[in-house]
This record gives sequence, structure tokens and C-alpha cells, in this order.
Amino acid sequence: MYRPTANESRSDIPYIDIHHCHEGVDYLGLMDKQGEPFSLEKPKHWKGDWVPFQSFKDMRGAFEYKLLHCPLVEGEEGMVRDDSTPPALVDKAGAQYWARTRPARELMELAALRYPKGCWLMSQGPEGNMPMVLQYLDFNALLKLGAFLNGGSATGITLQVIEILISISKRADKRENGWDSDIRGKVSGLGAAIRKWIAKSSLKKLGQGPKVHVSGKVSTSHSMRVTPALVQIEEKGKEPYTVEIPVMCFNPHDDMVKLLGIKEGDVVSFGRTPTVFRGYALARFSKEVAISGVEISAEIWALFNRGDGDGDPEDSRNDHEIMGISDDVQDLFFIKEDKEVMELIKV
Repeated sequence: MYRPTANESRSDIPYIDIHHCHEGVDYLGLMDKQGEPFSLEKPKHWKGDWVPFQSFKDMRGAFEYKLLHCPLVEGEEGMVRDDSTPPALVDKAGAQYWARTRPARELMELAALRYPKGCWLMSQGPEGNMPMVLQYLDFNALLKLGAFLNGGSATGITLQVIEILISISKRADKRENGWDSDIRGKVSGLGAAIRKWIAKSSLKKLGQGPKVHVSGKVSTSHSMRVTPALVQIEEKGKEPYTVEIPVMCFNPHDDMVKLLGIKEGDVVSFGRTPTVFRGYALARFSKEVAISGVEISAEIWALFNRGDGDGDPEDSRNDHEIMGISDDVQDLFFIKEDKEVMELIKV
């Protein structure tokens, strides 16, 4: 029996045998570090019945990669069931269900709900007689990667994780020859890929330069959080008028925010390196923005970059620092103290 040490010996993180964790296995479930059945606590937001000790058959596999549904089409008498493809499942009561693969983000969210403290993927081979291979996964951390936060598809490390989760969740009779050795190699190599990704990200951070000027990945967005702010301008001898100021959104916990020393409402400049076109925007914070990424309106980005919209890389600087401005943005623009306008700026 393999005896974990150090952080592997935690008793609150379950172990999953990647060779025997699909919905067809009724003799095995989650294990603890001793190889005994793991008592999985009911997640805080879980709805419905919960059994602390469950086989993978009871759990419909270690990871819920399938979404059961009933497809509908419009018939002569309204919406009716679409029988053009055979059902994937027929339960004991005779009810029929079709299945499709869940989107990457949804699969990861369900994994984070089921394993709030993460889990260990383990392999000793299909017969349990090979050297131990282990890989820890924290799904809440993976959900904070840019691919998921920006609403895109899984890419890079996240795509590798999703492919592994789906692969080990499929029933054994759906696997091709050589699957066990192949998946064992993928899990073994996942740790090295994650370390390489972290090292690359660290080097990028080290090369960001002084705090008035940093670079990161820009994501164009149509989210309300990057909607231009409406600002009322007052000038002597003129009627007050309203202008739109672009908004850039940062994650408040990002190193870029610390390096720039920005606060919400600060004026930042942005541009695509090495082009000379630069724009200006108000800084806004949101935890939904990816770490080491910046969100900006797609229309604004295209306007300042002559239609170049892939956004790699983007650089920003805190012009409050450069200009020595310490006043609030309200004073900078002589904004009338109108409650409605002030709220728009703070959002």
C-alpha cells in the first residue's frame, strides 16, 4: 500500500483512482490516504439527498461530464420529443434521457462543488501493481484562470485538465486499446505542465518594469462592467454637458494593480505594444476578471487599435502616478456632485 507523506497525507482531500472512477463501477468510490472509503461532506450549496459514502456508480462517476436531457422539436401539436437519435439512458421507470457533454466551465464548477478542497488523481495502473502517480487538482483555483473567467473555451492547462476529467469519467467499454497507459502518462505529465506554466507567468511578472507601466493580456468584452462611464463636465461660461469615458476592468488582487498603485476611478492609459496608439480609461475593479488580464470594451479596443482585436499583449500605466495627481477623479474633471453621476463612476 502506498503511504503518502507531507501534503499528500491530508485526510480532508479524497483520492480518485483514474482507472476505476466511471459510473459503471459499483464496488469502488473515493478513497482516503489509507485506501479506505472517503467520507465526502455535503457541499454547502448542494441540493437534494446526500450520501456520505458513495460508489462511483452512485455518483454517476467521479466527474459529471454528461448532461442528461430530453431534446424537443416543434410538431403539429406543439413541442414534442425528438426521437431522431436513440436515447443514452433508460431508467427503471422507463423514462428516456439523451446526453451531451457539459461545457468546460460547467464541468469544472460541478467538480469544485463536489470537491471544495480539491482532489488527488492517482494511478497504480489498472491492476494496482505499478509505481504510484499522483496529481493534485484545486478546481476553485482552476476556475480563476482566464479561459473560464472571460467566458471563453478551455485552453492550455485548463483544456488538458478537462480532457482528462472527461476521459476518466467514460465507461470502460468506451475506451480504446492502450487507454490505461496513455491516461497514466497524461496525469503524470500534468504536474510538469502546470509548473512550466507557473514559471513562465513568474518570468512575465518579473519583466513588468516600474509601477507606472505594466503589461498583461487584454480581453475584449461586452460586459456591463466595461460599459463607458457617463461623466458630467462643467466649464465656466458653458452649459454642463455629459461625456463618455472608456472603462478598463482589473482584478483587484492582480499584481498589476499593486504595481500601478491604482484605485477605482484612477485614469490609466492603454495600448498595444509596439504600436503608438494609446487610449485613456477609468480603472474599475471586478473579481470576475482573470488574474494577469485586463478587460475592455471590444468597441473601444478596436477604436484605439485600428481594428486589431486579438489583444496580445496589452500594456497599461497609471497616469495619476506619472502626472503626480493625487486628487479624486471627480475633482480632475470638475464633475458636478450629482448622486446619479457619482454612482456611475463608482460602479
